[in-house]
Amino acid sequence: MISPVSALCAAGFAAALYAHRFWMPPCVLKEPERCRAFGRLSYFTVQTNLINFAYHTLRCLAPKHPLVGRLHPLAFATASMLTVLYYSLDHWNAQKAAGDRKWIAKGYTRLPLGNHVEHGHALPLALLDALCLPRAAASASDVLWINGGYGA
Repeated sequence: MISPVSALCAAGFAAALYAHRFWMPPCVLKEPERCRAFGRLSYFTVQTNLINFAYHTLRCLAPKHPLVGRLHPLAFATASMLTVLYYSLDHWNAQKAAGDRKWIAKGYTRLPLGNHVEHGHALPLALLDALCLPRAAASASDVLWINGGYGA
């Protein structure tokens, strides 16, 4: 049976990916140099939402799969940091607000809502998952190799 908490988490991260794809300016227009090699995957936001969408989809489809326990530290760490970093560094930044106004004037009117859909719910969903659903604990070497490998 599919856990409602896993389904809610997967839907939340799917909504974030949708918001980035359809409500935000394309990165090739916004930051062409930065996004030349990896496109949208150049953004930590997109990486985090994709990792967490995949993780929570796996939790829905195969909750006892060994990867669920092994990937939880990465999913939790990235989701936690996404919300904290966005609201502490970006959201209140005057330069970002000016850039957002420029893109809103060009027709991206859902950009303010998109910012919140992409970033705001990641930490609450990570906490909901961590506090409500059981999983096998990841080993110290899993945390080191998986989180360290992502960070490298």
